Amino acid sequence: MTPQQRPRRPRQRRRRTALVAALLGAAVGAVALTGAPVRPPTAPAAAPTPVPVPAIVPAAEARLRPAGAPPTVYAHRGASSAAPENTLVSDEVARRGGAEWIENDVQPSKDGVPYVLHDDTVDRTTDGKGRIRDLTAARLDALDAGSWFAPAYAGTRLPTLAAQLEDLRTRGGNLLLEIKGPHSRDEVARIVQEVRDHGMTDRVLVQSFEVDALRHARELAPELPLGLLRGDLDADPVATARDLGLAAYNPSDDALSARPGVIGDLHAAGVAVNVWTVDRPARWKALTAAGVDGIITNRPAELAGWNAAWSASGAAG
Repeated sequence: MTPQQRPRRPRQRRRRTALVAALLGAAVGAVALTGAPVRPPTAPAAAPTPVPVPAIVPAAEARLRPAGAPPTVYAHRGASSAAPENTLVSDEVARRGGAEWIENDVQPSKDGVPYVLHDDTVDRTTDGKGRIRDLTAARLDALDAGSWFAPAYAGTRLPTLAAQLEDLRTRGGNLLLEIKGPHSRDEVARIVQEVRDHGMTDRVLVQSFEVDALRHARELAPELPLGLLRGDLDADPVATARDLGLAAYNPSDDALSARPGVIGDLHAAGVAVNVWTVDRPARWKALTAAGVDGIITNRPAELAGWNAAWSASGAAG
């Protein structure tokens, strides 16, 4: 997401995060908060030969919301309102809160290792300084990515994409993976190889604001479904979806609010609609009624609970 979608720091967060840390218990050790991340291969494998792909991913693979079902919960940077964003512990809090999908960002280190980080720099969410692309993997591995959020998370590490994929593969969950910022074809190939190496191609949806990155991903890995992030809607979202071979079109809440009719147009083309970043129940209700397939939120446990209440109330019928 954009910098404007960064989770805010509530005044009572220390008390809340202490409670979350207590609830996690053994889970903190299970995700190896202070241990070294799983390291990827030192060089990407040769790119596969491109093969033709359909203009639109079949509806069965587009994650369209079944009739009567609540929208899918996508945990924005993990449970980013309750734990340090884009870390394995944030993913674990989201998973325990009922989120089946984690949304995270990926960018390369100076030596080409994909890391899970939103900002261009490590300044805001670690004890380090500098652009991620200027820092080596060894330097990134040594950073504390938790103390900025609360003392309970001191020693939390910045995960590699490999570490996150392995965590999801073994502990459960799916990944809405944002390729953050411009990426070369080789950099996208490294991301694709990580997903394949961990056997996660059927549990990852790749999204990006960067059209070129999506085109690279489509060419390199036609088996991976793609989503386009948009702050403003295209003049013709369906035509854009056909051009890029999208499984999902993922606009901001503000953009979708201005033209909610595009949801039906995209559904008719077999394209899912996932909206970001929405933290208010009133908007969850309106978006669910409008037919969105998924909601990206900083409050995944609360949205999962709201979904359960919505289903139990008979609103689905």
